[in-house]
Amino acid sequence: MADNIMSVPPAGKTAESGKRTVFTGLVKCPLFSGQAKLTLRKDCLLISTKFDQLTLPYGEITAFALVGYQVDIQTRNGVVFVSCMGQATQWFYDKLYAVYNDAVLEALLVEGRRDFETAGGYIAEENGKTRRAQAVIRLYEDCLCILPPDEHARRIPLCFLSNMENDGFSMILTLATGERYTLSKLGR
Repeated sequence: MADNIMSVPPAGKTAESGKRTVFTGLVKCPLFSGQAKLTLRKDCLLISTKFDQLTLPYGEITAFALVGYQVDIQTRNGVVFVSCMGQATQWFYDKLYAVYNDAVLEALLVEGRRDFETAGGYIAEENGKTRRAQAVIRLYEDCLCILPPDEHARRIPLCFLSNMENDGFSMILTLATGERYTLSKLGR
């Protein structure tokens, strides 16, 4: 059954249906601009207007950010700007982050229930390059996952840890392969 664009909730409202969450907002992208329905599905973000439709598989999203009252979604083909959502902007960003993380964890073959979750900062030192960002950090039985709102997620198998130390309010993890991850601002 096709979704009827006329039944979309007004801006600032959402509708939940099974595993999908639907938002409305103004979308501006390289292909079109206009009032749209944004459906967060398990495998993709579906953007629909009266005349256009864009499917964004989560694997094609390279980064996304909440900038003021707008969500900017970076893809390999350009940026999709979502605005005019009122207070639902934060809700949309949070739901997008959650389903994006679910897709990333599936791609990283993470199984089981998480034992711990927090948000914080991280510094990744890999192959001579350093990256700093904020991320959701989850601990599972056999791995630690660093899940930033971009394509730089990491699954760190605990069996590869060669050293772990506290440095003030930071935790430094060193792997047997030489990579180092510093986790900070984790709360209590």
